[in-house]
Amino acid sequence: MMICSSNKNTCTCEQGKSIFINTLKEIIIKQLNLLNNNRSAFKTALVSAFRKDKESNSKEKLEALESEILALRKHYENLSSSHSDYHEAIKDELIEEITNLTNQKAILQNQILTMETAEDRAGEIINQLKKIPENLESLNNIDFKSVLKNVIVVNRNELVFLVGSEDVNHLPSKFQPLFEINCEYKIRKTRFICRAGIYINS
Repeated sequence: MMICSSNKNTCTCEQGKSIFINTLKEIIIKQLNLLNNNRSAFKTALVSAFRKDKESNSKEKLEALESEILALRKHYENLSSSHSDYHEAIKDELIEEITNLTNQKAILQNQILTMETAEDRAGEIINQLKKIPENLESLNNIDFKSVLKNVIVVNRNELVFLVGSEDVNHLPSKFQPLFEINCEYKIRKTRFICRAGIYINS
């Protein structure tokens, strides 16, 4: 899928019209060869990106739940010496809320334990990359989409390949591509240089 960076929608844009299919194929081949020749570094980058995203989100959710549970328990303790009907009703509500949040915390912890690890996700991508011949010269019968999920046309001189998730709804406004390559091409008599790289879309 080719995405125009100006609107994040699938389309043919004015900037993208100068990226001919043969040129795009050359860039894809060059990008795959670079990744295949640097598998170890590529895997390290994948693990780092996947782990950072997953750990930060899970840690924030757990910390928020633990903080809320602690605050509710302190509130309950402050009411423990009071036995009026009003306070007893509040204590019942607090116990129910604490139980509910504790269950949510247990579910989240279980999900973290059973979810696919960053190493697993990275390993799957590397295994797909290994199926692509080294020193690739043609894309015939090559499942390059198993590694390069989408391509973002920043402009006719810059492409970014998405690796990981195909979701384009939460992409950054500006990319800092990894494993960059340059590919020279001609349109009529004019020479252009297109820079490409990957963005790990966790």
